Order: sequence, then structure tokens, then C-alpha cells
Amino acid sequence: MVFGKTKGPPALDRKKPCAIVLFYQYAEPAWSETEHRRILRAMVRLGREHGITGRGRIAREDVNCTLTGESRSVRKFCQAVRALDPYFEDTDFKITDGLDSRAEFKRLTLRKTEELVGYGLAKDPPALKGATHLGAREYHTALKKPNSVVIDVRNQYETEIGRIVPPVGGAELIDPKIRNSHEFPKWLARPETQERLAGKTVLMYCTGGIRCERASALLGAASSNASAADQLLSSPKEILMVRGGIDRYLREFPDGGFWRGANYLFDKRFEQRPSRVNPTSDVVLGECASCGAKCDEYRGRYACGEASCKVPVLVCARCRRSPTSSDLRCRLCRDGYGGARKDAFPTYDPPPTTTPPPTPTSAITPPPKKKRRVVVEPPASDATRVFVGNLPLVLEKRALVDALPGCAYDVEVTWLVDRDSGLFYGSAIVDVEDASTAATIVRAECRLKKRKLRLGYFKGDAPTDPALRADRPPVVYVAHTTLCCPCAF
Repeated sequence: MVFGKTKGPPALDRKKPCAIVLFYQYAEPAWSETEHRRILRAMVRLGREHGITGRGRIAREDVNCTLTGESRSVRKFCQAVRALDPYFEDTDFKITDGLDSRAEFKRLTLRKTEELVGYGLAKDPPALKGATHLGAREYHTALKKPNSVVIDVRNQYETEIGRIVPPVGGAELIDPKIRNSHEFPKWLARPETQERLAGKTVLMYCTGGIRCERASALLGAASSNASAADQLLSSPKEILMVRGGIDRYLREFPDGGFWRGANYLFDKRFEQRPSRVNPTSDVVLGECASCGAKCDEYRGRYACGEASCKVPVLVCARCRRSPTSSDLRCRLCRDGYGGARKDAFPTYDPPPTTTPPPTPTSAITPPPKKKRRVVVEPPASDATRVFVGNLPLVLEKRALVDALPGCAYDVEVTWLVDRDSGLFYGSAIVDVEDASTAATIVRAECRLKKRKLRLGYFKGDAPTDPALRADRPPVVYVAHTTLCCPCAF
């Protein structure tokens, strides 16, 4: 669910350097539904007030954001977030200044979600007391110690272009070779994994720390719920993670330390490298999926052509003009590794709890299925109400009508908005003149501003608010805030 979506500040000078801030925060115990809604609305409001753009996801138990804006406004925003809730008092805001204006997001998007780290355990998350947090230098020292392992909890396409390489005689690097976070609990449940971790000091790392929080909690919960005898045989000696992730480590070790290659980023910077040129750390580890040349820049949104995979793949600058995605394979598929298959890993069973056993399936009345309001088959022979999704957030009714074949200009268009925030989220209902026109539109492949539109029949009644039938959808603009003096943060 998109809770807040706003266009970027119209008066912003795009040539001016910007700042980016990455932060996450777990809430344990989780916020109530009321507190969750309050945090969502407050974050949207603060973003508007301070001219902040970017994206974030907010669940009842955690927040994760990557935001951009003018340097002083970013700091002002972070100060305001600290005052929102006691959980934010110790939040680690990782701010990078002086970035090219092209790294700035165009709008602010905050999404309500059930689970930030996609382990599929939103209904039964483990307690967040798995790992001991170490500073970057303490973590660096721990990597030198024998009888220890270090786990890269990121996806394999991230590991392909950069990773920690411990020194000889130090920790053993373990790459789980996972395509997405859902595979990590399954990998952790494998007997061979547990055998490799038994009795060892387990170090973990990820981009900013949020995935290590959940991964270490998962490993810690499995260990604490084992019997005393099993703990002696199969439990790790201790679990450690670097505070602030790779981002903090590279800030502390500008020459790279034990890091090699590039750190994959989920923002417009694409990747992060050590700030100082070092022949040891400044190496290209990845390979082009088309020609095999050395490459570590994910550009062009190329994906693995394997139907059960579809993860990002590397394509070098020379090959970006020629290959098609169906011809490309990721590193795991090229190596014949079937981690994406449903039977590749054993099913993960959450640790046993003291709750009573579930009611037998035969005695449970299944909940009613949620009625789909958008369908591809006409709900009636005379159906004329068409749903249109994936629209640009800024457009006019005439442009929408022009994109739909056979649609008259006098049709009624109703813009759909979020119930809580009242913001337009890119969908509309179009009442066309007859069923044949509706069928033509639904079967067509329509585009608007290079966006492929999602089309279908809309079942039910359209909103009755007259303001939603204007020539343009309701758009809330963010006012850019200029501070008169710098503030310490």
C-alpha cells in the first residue's frame, strides 16, 4: 500500500549538490495499529515540510528509508524524526553530502508493508536479540580471528560485484548463494549450514545493517530454542554484526579494509566504492552475462532470462546495445545452481513456542475470499467500466483518453486516491460509451509517457466525490524549505 506519494519540490535547483540519508529502526515491541498510522502520517508530513524526496517502507515493527534533499534540510528532517518516538532516539542516520543532483529522487514515496526483510515471517518474527553490534574497527579485528565464519546475508547478485575477503588464517567467508531474502531462512535450516556454523563465531554483514538484524535474530532464535545438548553440538559460539553495515565500514576504512569491489546500492548512486584508490580493494569482481568481460556496474535493468529466476544481471557497456534479456543468465544459473527452485531448500519451520497447538484444519472455517475489483473478463455482457493503472502521477484527462483506443473525449474519468492520505496513486476508472469499446481497450496494449498501462474491467461503484472527476488528478506538491542557518546534527 502506498501511504504517501508526493512530487518533488518544483522550485528545487537541480544543479545544486544534494545529500542522501539511509536509516532503519526496529520497534520491539511493535507499534500498535494506532501508533503505526501516527508514524506513517508524521513521516509523510515531515518529508513535505523539509523538501525531502526518496522512498521508504514502514511496518509495525520496523522502518527503512533512503531519502534525499538539501544537506541542511536532511539534517533538520532527521532531528524531527528523532522526536517522533523514543525508538528513534538511537537511530543511526547515515548521511552522505555533496552528491550530484542526479542522485536525488524526484518524489517522496512511503509504503506501508507487513515485513521489511522478505523472510516470509511477518506473522511470527523472531525477537531482535541475536547479534552483538560491533563498531567497524572492532569488526575488522574480529575478521582476523580463526575459528570464525563471516556470512554475506545479501542477495547473490550483490555479492557478485563486491564482498568482504577476510585475511588468510582469519574468518571463513560463506556466501549463501540466495537470489532473494525468502531463501535465507531455508538456507539457514539446511543441516550442512548448521554444521558449518556449529561452535563458531558467526559474523554477518549487509549493506546498511537491517538484514543482519533479522538474520542474526533468526539464527539466535533457532539456537536458543534448541535443547541444551543440541546447543552444545550445533549452536554458534556467538553472533556478531557490523553496526551500520558495509556503508559504515567503508567510511571507517576509506582504503577498503578487507572489502573488495563495489557495494551494490538500491538508490541512484548504484554502487559505493572505497573513497581512496587502493589497488587491493579497487578490483572488478563481476563478469558480463553476455561476453564474460569484467564488469561491476548494473545498468539498463537487464534480468536473468531463466523463468524461475529473473534477478538482475551484469551487462558491460559494449554489450548493452545488442543482447536481449532472454539470452542472459545470472551467475547462479550459469553455474547450474538451482536455489530459486521450490525444492532447492528444505522448508523452514519457526522455532517451537509455548502457544497451544492449532485447531485441526477440518474445524477451521476458511475466511471469505477477497473480491477482486479488477478483472480481465467482462463481469457482464454490457460492462463499460474500465480500470486503468500504472498511470503517471502528473497527467491530464485528455492525455489519458488519447492513449485508449476508440475512447471519446466526453467520457467520465474518476481518479482513484489513497483512503488515508487522499493522494493520487496512478489509477483511474473510465466509463466508456459501450461494451465493445471497453473490450477493445482491455485487450489492447496501451502506453502513456512510455509507461505500459494496466487495463481491466472494474467491478463495483466508482467514488462519488466530484473533485475526483476533474481534468487532472489531485496532486500534492512538496514545498521546498530553505533554512537561514546551518544546524548541527
